[in-house]
Amino acid sequence: MDGLLETNDGTLALPIWLVGIGGFVSGVVLTFLLARRGSTRSRDGARAPDAPPSPAPSLTPETSPLSTDSKAPTAPRESVGALAGGVAHDFHNLLTVILAHVDRAADRLPPEHDARSILGDVLAPVREAAGLTRALLRLTQDPTGEQIEIDVVSLTRDSVRLLRRLLPASVTLRESFPTRPLWIRDDPTRIQRLLVDFVVQARDAAPAGGPITLQLLHETSGEREEAVLRVEDSRGGIGDREARFPLGATREGRPPAPRTAPPARAEGELVMVAEDDEFVREILITALEDAGYRVESAVDGPDALAIAERARDELRLAILDVDLPGHSGPTIRNELRARAPDLPILFVTGGGFAAEPLALGDDPVLEKPFTMERLVRTAHDILHSPDRLPSELP
Repeated sequence: MDGLLETNDGTLALPIWLVGIGGFVSGVVLTFLLARRGSTRSRDGARAPDAPPSPAPSLTPETSPLSTDSKAPTAPRESVGALAGGVAHDFHNLLTVILAHVDRAADRLPPEHDARSILGDVLAPVREAAGLTRALLRLTQDPTGEQIEIDVVSLTRDSVRLLRRLLPASVTLRESFPTRPLWIRDDPTRIQRLLVDFVVQARDAAPAGGPITLQLLHETSGEREEAVLRVEDSRGGIGDREARFPLGATREGRPPAPRTAPPARAEGELVMVAEDDEFVREILITALEDAGYRVESAVDGPDALAIAERARDELRLAILDVDLPGHSGPTIRNELRARAPDLPILFVTGGGFAAEPLALGDDPVLEKPFTMERLVRTAHDILHSPDRLPSELP
């Protein structure tokens, strides 16, 4: 049976590769977080136990509170950032493959089978690893200043495990978040760094230890609604920090897209998948073919352009990885649209598309890791609901 191992007593167990990949992902992420923590502290010098707290940053989200050392060499930091970003990208690819195989294994089991609960237990740490990797990736990127629509609740939740790695055992992090999304327009990388700076300064304000409270609140004053990010230390406000963000009207004022029934089986429409990671490419092909699509696959930019030219009369959808060898996904999109202006494009990315929102334009994006069910549903909706906004797609 695909994805599972059968034991002598007829029960099913998780394959060793699945357990091994999970351990590898968590181990390497932890290594990079600790390396980053160590490099940050060594750059600033050792901190005496009774050192005074750092001065308070601006409490407005328009200016970054992070200070930079102009004398510190930028090349090593840029190299480490590029390396960590590449590792995060690879983690997202691995997690996408794990999710896909867990789903395939579950689909082959009867509803009452005991192994279903085991497979379900795999999904929670995979999703947590995905959030941690997204947080790590943002810290490797420089703020672009481009404001995009983001759920600040999800972004903050993703950051909690990373933030705890900045704290000694004597300091606990208590968090409190709203139960629903809070949509704002901002640079997610800047907010990620804001979170780190707030928590570090609260830590430094209480060298003897104690709790730090991280809160995200939804406050209303008249017609103004705000998301309030607040970090409080245990010494009565010495290290307290707060930032306020006006809620955006785009998603807050729009009802969520209705959940539709599973899409009907495709009728042999031709889809091109351009993805350089072999494991991801193969699982995308399998999922789309199982759903009834015909698939042509490309391993790099020139390959994708050649396939699109050869199949230009039949091609109905191009699925493009943002970071492809030879040509980037946006570059390939521009070339394809010059030949076929109405060709639908779906971007997939493991590197955080928020870093270049203008390059991707209005075309829909799936951030890895995603499930194959979501891929198939999104492909169906793009082909059969072309008037829906990208953010309304499932």
